[in-house]
Amino acid sequence: MAFRYINAWLSTLQANVLAADTTITAAPADAALLPSLAAGESWRMVLPLYDGNGEETDREIVDVTAVDGVTGNMTVARGQEGTTARDWPSGSRIDVRLTAAQLAALESAVPDHEAATDPHPQYTTEAEASAAAPVQSVDSKTGAVDLSQDYETRRQHNLTATTDPTVNDDSGAGYEPLSKWVNTSTGEVFVCLDATAGAANWQLSTLTIDDLGSAATQETSTLLARANHTGTQTLATISDAGTAAAEDSSAFEPAGLADFAQDTGTTTGLTFGYQAGSIRNDNAVTSVSAGTVTLTDATTNYVECSGAGTVSTNTTGFASGSVPLFTVVTSGGAISSVTDERAWISTQRSSIVGISAYGTFKSYQSISQSVPDATLTKITLDSEDYDTDSAFDTATSRFQPSTAGYYIISAACVINHPGGIPGKRVIVRIDKNGSAYANLFVAGISDSSSSGGGGATTVHMNGTTDYIEMFLLQGTGLSLSTSAVSFGTYMSGSFLGKG
Repeated sequence: MAFRYINAWLSTLQANVLAADTTITAAPADAALLPSLAAGESWRMVLPLYDGNGEETDREIVDVTAVDGVTGNMTVARGQEGTTARDWPSGSRIDVRLTAAQLAALESAVPDHEAATDPHPQYTTEAEASAAAPVQSVDSKTGAVDLSQDYETRRQHNLTATTDPTVNDDSGAGYEPLSKWVNTSTGEVFVCLDATAGAANWQLSTLTIDDLGSAATQETSTLLARANHTGTQTLATISDAGTAAAEDSSAFEPAGLADFAQDTGTTTGLTFGYQAGSIRNDNAVTSVSAGTVTLTDATTNYVECSGAGTVSTNTTGFASGSVPLFTVVTSGGAISSVTDERAWISTQRSSIVGISAYGTFKSYQSISQSVPDATLTKITLDSEDYDTDSAFDTATSRFQPSTAGYYIISAACVINHPGGIPGKRVIVRIDKNGSAYANLFVAGISDSSSSGGGGATTVHMNGTTDYIEMFLLQGTGLSLSTSAVSFGTYMSGSFLGKG
């Protein structure tokens, strides 16, 4: 059996499991995070057993050989590595761990590989190479082949040319990919990318002062990109520019930021030209062709692009929801100054997975709440530290985000109680859409006057109807109260990414 590995995966059992069962059920959202298993592969998982103090005292190790990401059902081989199959209640934790058997398998894999007679059958051995027929051709060149020298020294180059290469300097003239061409009159060096007859493609690999023209010299440490020489792109630092002037910043753009740059070739009088670009509006990317806009004389013009990809100009200011491109000041029928305003941001939220400022909140309890014995009680969270999208409702104590995707939810609770009742259970639970989703904390009450705990889980929200609530269950035989402080009884969450 080949083991699969995944970082920090855990879930809770959604139904009771008997010792003889070979199917267990995890939260479907968690099961969907596990990649598919190939034949002979398995996930090694652990079901931990905790005592009244929350300490792990025993465990059962199982092999998961099949996972249904829709229902959460997982086919398992019970009692692995000398552990005993046992009954497990719903809500019990299950997680992926690295075990002794997996480490032993990894440790033995290297010696087994090294001891194999032919561990890499896909490669030709020295004996096979000796027995093979002698080489008859190299790169379509037939006849005697001299392999005593490195092949690079035998590739055809032109190091004394006085002109640039053309499409006809091709394979028929003896050139091939990676052949070099030096124009000694300009100092430029070209590299052949494609030597197809009549259609050779040579790329300029140097940058001269003449090429720079009047490129900007403001950021002397910035790496610049030129993309207008026969469709190729070359890189150089501004120090290569020597004393190039600092007027036309459109000749050079940081790599990847050439979208909507000013087009000096079509800019004249009160006509402002811009290059082609792309704009992203949420998940839609719109390509915008190069074009021009007509400026108003003797004023400040604001050139912008809407989320739909329409470039326009006005004299009042940048419109909400549009991407600023340039601020252009005109006078006497001509442009007197141009300020690049391109921020290179989407007009709507991005679907790139990562840490996000939106969909983030922390709510807490400011007024103590009574929690009856043996009664699942919804925790009232009437205050907030922050809520970037107004997705948490303090009136209903619900988190209901408007952006679909995966979220991490944390919750904790401190409960006040008289001393002398240790061993009683307290559970902090997260519910989704009115049903149990995850037990974040299950532990015994201490001898002191208050006990508490919490945890975290991940959950997928559909961005419309899905909501999250926090519940508490205690079994002391008494009616207890919560501790109402922002760092004691609270729930928080943050958007992880779309999926």
